[in-house]
Amino acid sequence: MPAIELGTVELGGPRAAIIVPLTGVDDTQLLAEADEAAASRADVVEWRVDLLDDPAPARAVRLAPQVSAHADRPLLATVRTVVEGGGFDSCFVEYGRLVGALAGAEGVGLVDVECARPGADELIGAVHAAGRLVVGSNHEVSLTPDTGTMVAVLRSQAELGADVCKLAVTARTPADTARLLEATALAHAELDRPIISMAMGPLGLVSRVMGQDFGSAAGFGSLGGRSSAPGQVPVDELVDVMGRLDRLRRVPGPRRAS
Repeated sequence: MPAIELGTVELGGPRAAIIVPLTGVDDTQLLAEADEAAASRADVVEWRVDLLDDPAPARAVRLAPQVSAHADRPLLATVRTVVEGGGFDSCFVEYGRLVGALAGAEGVGLVDVECARPGADELIGAVHAAGRLVVGSNHEVSLTPDTGTMVAVLRSQAELGADVCKLAVTARTPADTARLLEATALAHAELDRPIISMAMGPLGLVSRVMGQDFGSAAGFGSLGGRSSAPGQVPVDELVDVMGRLDRLRRVPGPRRAS
């Protein structure tokens, strides 16, 4: 699977990238969080534009280069809608306008596009035309679909043209998390682009810290106790745990007696 290079960060390489969200509601809070991200061990910063107190396109375009400069990390701009667990509750047209504006904003490297929305294919094309990469996403905020459905969702994101395919589900049972990991492994074997997946909630913890073993290219860690989704692990703890697991993967197994 080819990796995507974001400056010095490799998405889809041998090590899972660490992404931290910025959730500030105003300019001061947002830029303070970006400074905190710059001092963290995160690889990529996700700016949750939908959580601004006024997520107007002109304001987002003005803030984007400041956020990028303060964070000093590749910047993923995300407008998460209410139906998928976010704060943006305007119509399809307004969603498209804001996402389109972010695609042309200085400092933005990747743009999230919700693939369940009408016109997602056209919006992905517009983001590409602006020279930005697309994270195609689907978020199930109340359940975990069956394995075949989850693989089909990730496949459809790739067919729409997403450069990175992302799926988040809500785990109600341990079996839900197991299905999410199975779907990730199956899609990873099939698709030719990075996949990011996670099971949200306490029962999905294993998907966040060991997702790379099943083909997930990144994990989301919270910054300063602020999370953007249920079950996110504090970034320092996530980096430490993933680092220890990586070292254990390299430990030779026991030799068989001859």
